[in-house]
Amino acid sequence: MALLCTDLGLEPRQTISYFVRRWTVEVTFGETRKHLGVQTQRQWSDKAILRTIPVLVALFSIITIWADQLYQHKSLSIKTLNSKWLEQFFTLTGLSTSP
Repeated sequence: MALLCTDLGLEPRQTISYFVRRWTVEVTFGETRKHLGVQTQRQWSDKAILRTIPVLVALFSIITIWADQLYQHKSLSIKTLNSKWLEQFFTLTGLSTSP
């Protein structure tokens, strides 16, 4: 993997640090497009789009944080379908379904 930077005065650690911080923003953009349908808006005016997207992102963030807090305190249970592909996924990745 290669990381390129136009600022030649940065130390390699700084470049990596900036990349890591930017990556979380890119993931947020991807999740927003995937789950909230951003870029598929049906509004007719630019003003409506400029109002809708920030509200969607804010609401999505609040609900995600709230659900995570409930899940961490075991006040929220997430049920998954029992399927072989899901079991194989957790086995192969070493991930756990519990917090």
